[in-house]
Amino acid sequence: MAQHSLRTNPLRRLGGRIATALAAVLLVFSDPGSAFAQRFGVVEYEYPQEYYIIEVNAINNRAEMVGTGHRERGGSTALLWRADGRVVELPFLLPSPAPDAPRYRQSAQAHDINDDGVIAGRAEGRIYPQYAVLWTDEHTIVDLLGRDSVAYDVSNSLVVTGIYGRSGFGIDPFVWENGQWMGLYPPMIDVNDLNNLGQAVGEDGFSPVIFDQRSRQFTFLPALRPSAWASATAINDLGQVGGWSEKDTDLYHPVYWENGRVRELARVRPDTMASVVSLNTRGEMTGSTFYPELRPVYYRNNFVMMLNDLLLDAVQGDWRVNVGPRLNDAGQIGGRAYHYPRERAFPVRLDPVDTGLTLWSIEPSRPGVRNEIQINHATPGGRVSLLW
Repeated sequence: MAQHSLRTNPLRRLGGRIATALAAVLLVFSDPGSAFAQRFGVVEYEYPQEYYIIEVNAINNRAEMVGTGHRERGGSTALLWRADGRVVELPFLLPSPAPDAPRYRQSAQAHDINDDGVIAGRAEGRIYPQYAVLWTDEHTIVDLLGRDSVAYDVSNSLVVTGIYGRSGFGIDPFVWENGQWMGLYPPMIDVNDLNNLGQAVGEDGFSPVIFDQRSRQFTFLPALRPSAWASATAINDLGQVGGWSEKDTDLYHPVYWENGRVRELARVRPDTMASVVSLNTRGEMTGSTFYPELRPVYYRNNFVMMLNDLLLDAVQGDWRVNVGPRLNDAGQIGGRAYHYPRERAFPVRLDPVDTGLTLWSIEPSRPGVRNEIQINHATPGGRVSLLW
């Protein structure tokens, strides 16, 4: 085991080749309370008692979240959580068919929210079971297509993506803007995310695809090996893409694309299947492991940790984050978490907390590859020791 010490600035990079793989890295520092990695505090949002299951589907850069409340007797309501945690029930597309009609016969779901508070989702209609809709504010709902469809994502410029039904032909993805829509099939058979540049990502069944709304061009992304199955599941406003890909086996490996090049991300265990769920412009990603167990994970560069291990010590024994959390560009995470001893999941926001010294970018050394260790929040003039 070797040891190196260095004087640090608030941000210092130690570069150079490390001849052997970094099996483990320990930090020795003098600041009490410093931490090995990014930590998060938990902010609980309002949970209306009427709903027995709550979904959280998106968080915007104003810390507003949207999702769905499901009733035990049937039906659902689209929900908006303001940044202060208060919940708003969004209106349905149609009024109740009769004054005494029960609420559980109506259904609506909210899937995405942009930074202006416009919400995309679906609502029950008169003829079809679901209509793609936008909530332009807390009181106004707009039908986009007038047909069997769902809106999944909305950008700040009001580009919308989703799926629509072709009678007898299944469902296809679409993009909508200024009252006009176009189908994306072929080559896309699924659309998973949209950024504020009008770029949508999805797959053609086996390969990841980017669609650019401005140029009307489709671009295929590479997998970790030729002819492997892969999917693009998230895209940020820098055009960086996250998803998963097969490699040497049938395991799904978490991956990241930038400038058309694919990079494999670290996994918590060699036998774990995982995928990226969301990514922001700060180089942070959230994802899920889904074999052999379903757990949320957090990525920074090629460093990965179980998200629940990053909760502050004061709340770690009380809360357990559920899968599928979403990120915004401030590093806040929106999702659901179980609060012990209660058994149902509550809507929460995880706020990043500066707990002191942090270390990122630990990668096994490879011949001819420069490895970097990035140290943040070190005390100017202080001493940091790295052991491997």
